[in-house]
Amino acid sequence: MKCSTSLLYIFFFLFFSTACEDHRLEGMVDDRVYLLASGWQSPEMDRTEAISYSVIIYKSGLGVTEAEVALEIDETVLAEYNRTSAKKYRLLPSACYKMERTTCRIGKEAPLEKVVVTLDGGAIYLLQGLYATEYVLPLRLISLNGIAVDSIQSTVLVAPKIN
Repeated sequence: MKCSTSLLYIFFFLFFSTACEDHRLEGMVDDRVYLLASGWQSPEMDRTEAISYSVIIYKSGLGVTEAEVALEIDETVLAEYNRTSAKKYRLLPSACYKMERTTCRIGKEAPLEKVVVTLDGGAIYLLQGLYATEYVLPLRLISLNGIAVDSIQSTVLVAPKIN
């Protein structure tokens, strides 16, 4: 009797230990990158100051791959925005901003990185004056190592406004 009870326990243990399925990754998506604040962004600044505007790049998904990405100035983003909104914004000249780096690597353990754009309030004021927005810096997020880029949140239009 004791032997049959032991065999029964062993049978149940083997049955239940092999019948389990691992559902932890069910519903998870592959890694992808996107801009945390995409679309039209209008930082306000004083004409006597330079401000640092952070473009935050976020990586989501399983977290199994590193992301190598770049932010590039893309005039087609501005042209498309002007076409769909019936506006006539112009490209912000390179003398009005500075980007210390345009590429970054997001590791497996860190979900985000930021690229800082320094906007020169004095130079922008000379272009468009107070309380107006005529010049825009259009940026597009691109992948350098094949990681997916979210098409909806891959562009930002930085439109500084001088107060």
